Amino acid sequence: MGVFRYERLHIQTASREDYDWTVALLTLQGLANRLSPTLCLDNRLNDWPDGDRLHMEIYRRDHGIVFKEPKSPQGLLKALRKHIKGVVLYDPILTPRDGWP
Repeated sequence: MGVFRYERLHIQTASREDYDWTVALLTLQGLANRLSPTLCLDNRLNDWPDGDRLHMEIYRRDHGIVFKEPKSPQGLLKALRKHIKGVVLYDPILTPRDGWP
């Protein structure tokens, strides 16, 4: 199937709709990557905003991985729909990171 890459906006500057898509795609990333690397989101959510891009460059350069890039989040969901099964549990005890609404 290959490995998919999708770029997301930084969540602090995103609209509510973009926030919803970001959460949905982060959930999809967890589901899709259970057995093997399948989805890499360039989402700039961590303390090292270029980290995802640098890791993807290492995968390209050192491992020959070619990332497929869907044009929309809907296209990504369609391409990875077979991975959408299982449960993602929300734990209210965990606190959101700084910047999350």
